[in-house]
Amino acid sequence: MKLEADLLRGLTASLVTETLANYERADEPLLCVPRLVQHGKGVVSRDHHYFRSDGDFWSGIRTLPEGAQIELRDAVVTEWVARVPGLYWQQNSEFRRTTRQALIEEKVGNFVTLKPIGKSEVVSGGIGTLRFPPSEAGYRLGSLTMARNASSGVPFLISPDVWDAHDLGEGSLVSGRMTWRRLPIEWSAKFPSVAGLPRNCLVATKPIEVHAYGRRVAVEVHPFAVMEYETNEALLHDFVFATAQTCDATMRSAISTFFEQYRKAQGRQGRYLTAGDVGEPMWEATFPSPEDLRKAEPVALRLIEARLNDVMCGEEAVEAAIRQLSQFQPSDLRKFAVAAELNASRIDLEGPSARLALRIVEAALERGRLPGLLRIIQEEAV
Repeated sequence: MKLEADLLRGLTASLVTETLANYERADEPLLCVPRLVQHGKGVVSRDHHYFRSDGDFWSGIRTLPEGAQIELRDAVVTEWVARVPGLYWQQNSEFRRTTRQALIEEKVGNFVTLKPIGKSEVVSGGIGTLRFPPSEAGYRLGSLTMARNASSGVPFLISPDVWDAHDLGEGSLVSGRMTWRRLPIEWSAKFPSVAGLPRNCLVATKPIEVHAYGRRVAVEVHPFAVMEYETNEALLHDFVFATAQTCDATMRSAISTFFEQYRKAQGRQGRYLTAGDVGEPMWEATFPSPEDLRKAEPVALRLIEARLNDVMCGEEAVEAAIRQLSQFQPSDLRKFAVAAELNASRIDLEGPSARLALRIVEAALERGRLPGLLRIIQEEAV
């Protein structure tokens, strides 16, 4: 019996799916509100900028000065914020979110389950959201989206005065005029740095800056994690995500079950290194947040990126190197590191072979010596 297939059949009500066709419609208008949001170019007046859609906003950020006044109408507040705000709208991101047959692990009816590397590719295309607890001062970092898609939305920093005055919550429908500001350091450190994407957010500190309609609508969110898992004798890392609608009261329990089943499926014996909801985790995680993972084990994220680059080029050199090195004894791996001129003295060469393989491959990539390392492995195998 296939674990995830049985799980997904029971999750129709909570919409925890990976129907990637939904992502292609991420910038469609809000169809359930009185005032429809239409596509089009942003409007600039003397004192503010007005944007009609998420994509419209992100296409115009390069011209936004610090402190610009931004008007949004019929936008939805969500407590979830993109893993990399704006990545959804970068060049090539849409292609990375496209389902390809080679990346599908299982399909049951309309439900598609991707292989781990397939999930990583979709996340690299801008899918993936985090939920943070309020700061000590009571500020909340979430998103404003006119497409009801947290991955495609705009970061929104909300003061406790605004939040309480309007009784805001997940899915609150609002309009307003906010200020475009740098993310405070306590928040900006939580996100990776990506060229071309500013670490900015919309800020509302006064209740008068926001008008709430007193109604809430569903938002599509994509909780994600970094998973470490076994494949034969090797260790690999990939992103895992699920898609859910916030209107469902069973969303959290369904997502928790999904992640638990996925880490065990196909004999992976995986463990999650990060939690999607930092304040209220839905699954067991080694590190409290992606920020902590980046500091403690940067190798995991670098190798995901390297393997994704291989996939985009139709290659498997990085994963092949990891798998092959994992077959050797630690003493052999230390010799390989020296022979490949990887400055072995700077690599932690203690531990089991599966761990050493990851460090050696990462060092080879950093120094541009992966082809040489692969030749050494092949010569040894002969």
